[in-house]
Amino acid sequence: TLLVTILTACYNRHGGGALASVEGLHRLLATTDFFEDDVDLSDESDHESCSRFTLLDLSVQVVCDIASSGALETTFGACVEFVEEAVQYSHAQLNTRTMGYVVRFYFFCFYFGASSPTLSADWPGSCWQTPSQHESIGDFSLLNDPRGE
Repeated sequence: TLLVTILTACYNRHGGGALASVEGLHRLLATTDFFEDDVDLSDESDHESCSRFTLLDLSVQVVCDIASSGALETTFGACVEFVEEAVQYSHAQLNTRTMGYVVRFYFFCFYFGASSPTLSADWPGSCWQTPSQHESIGDFSLLNDPRGE
């Protein structure tokens, strides 16, 4: 019931409810083991990762959906942060449909930034992070093979 409440609140368009919900999802992912059962990287289940649907998949899909459907620049930072963290946490072994949501979400964010005349040249990082955080961000490949680590 905790996740249902948070995911429902993500669709709230009044006040900062959606942003607070996405930030709550990020804290749930980063500081607890709530999604631990959703990430099974054993060789026996690897072939099932593209077809199973977990709570982490649902959470990623909701965050991608609310960011692109509302197009509120204030939520992009938290959404990008959560989606990035979720993909890393799962070693990109999410449902195939979820990975499609992720790719479309990133295309939307970059297209939105490229078409917005009010943003600075170093978008997306400047308005979401401190300068030290912005410099320390590395690239993360969505196609990492977790078995090769």
